[in-house]
Amino acid sequence: MSSSDTVLNTTYLISLVMALATSYMLTKNSPNLSPAITYFVVPVIIAYLFMELINWAFPHIDTKGRNMYMYFGDWFSSVATETNYVQVLPIFLFVFAFFFIVLRN
Repeated sequence: MSSSDTVLNTTYLISLVMALATSYMLTKNSPNLSPAITYFVVPVIIAYLFMELINWAFPHIDTKGRNMYMYFGDWFSSVATETNYVQVLPIFLFVFAFFFIVLRN
C-alpha cells in the first residue's frame, strides 16, 4: 500500500467487491470446498492482489474517488438546501409511515 492511513477509499471498495465476487463464485462453482478456503483464504489473497494491482496501475484513483465523493456530497447538500425539502421531508415521512401502518392493519 502506498499510504499508512486506514480509510475506506476507492481501492478498498474495488478490492472488497472483487473479494466478495470471488467468494460467491467459489461457493457457486465448488460447493464441496472447505469454508475456510472459500470465505477467508482465497478472498483475502484476491483482495490483496487487486489492491496492489490497482495501486500500481492507477496510482491516483483514490484522489479521483475522493473528489467524486466530495462533489456529489456538495451537490446533494446544495440541492436539499435550495429546494427546502429538508423542512418538508420529516413531516412527509411521518405521514407516510402513519398511513402505511394504518393500511397494513
